[in-house]
This record gives sequence, structure tokens and C-alpha cells, in this order.
Amino acid sequence: MSAWMVSNAHIDALVGARSLVPALGGGFDPPKPDFEIGRMLAQQNIRSLHTRYPGDAHEMYEAGLPNGYKPRPSTFRDPVVLLKACACYAYQSCESDDWDETPAADYISRLRAALLKLLGLGADADEANLSGYDSAPWGLE
Repeated sequence: MSAWMVSNAHIDALVGARSLVPALGGGFDPPKPDFEIGRMLAQQNIRSLHTRYPGDAHEMYEAGLPNGYKPRPSTFRDPVVLLKACACYAYQSCESDDWDETPAADYISRLRAALLKLLGLGADADEANLSGYDSAPWGLE
């Protein structure tokens, strides 16, 4: 599969998922507002694309970032759909050499663990075996 920029709706869902798992709170000290979390996720996705496809024009992705990400309410509330959105985001955003140490990777990892806990599962559970995972969309629009 090729890597691509996830949609704003996809990022909105990942940011909005914090409301399902309030204990997660974003995990930032001090806490960060939604627009900063979304911008951080978008920037890491762009970094990954630059790494995966050096020399390609990514200006279209970066055009909206100087003024900041503008979060919108998300209609995606199903934890299983959100788990697949986490997997998709990680796949699209993991190409930089430092992915495992990025705030985006940390956020996605903690969100995944919190969603699994919400479903009564441990962090080592394989979400691909959950009912509805296969039929959930890979990218959210």
C-alpha cells in the first residue's frame, strides 16, 4: 500500500476520541487544546510523506497548517472504528526514522490503549479480531 495524507475528518475523529476516554486527556503536561493535537497529528503525517516520497510536492497538505488546524466535531464515536482509524493513521505517519519517539506516536498508542480499555480489553489485545473491525473504513471521510 502507498502512504497518503489522512483527511481532516480522520484527524477530527482522532482528536474527538479524547471525549470518549476522558482519562486520556491528551496526556500532555500542560494539557493541549484540540487544535494543537490535530496540528501535531497532521504535521507528523506530512513528515512521513516527505520521508516516504522525497522530492514530491506536499505543499497542498501543508497549505492549511501555518494558520493552525481547525477542529470540527466528529460523528465517529464507535471505539472499533476509532481503533481502525488509529491503525490507519499510524500506517500513514510512521515513515520518519523517529516515529516511535514522536508525540503523535505516543498519542496514538495511548488512545489505542484507552479505547481497548473502554471495550474491556487489555493493551495487548488484537483489535483486528473485534467484531466490526473488518468492515470499518480504513480512512475516515
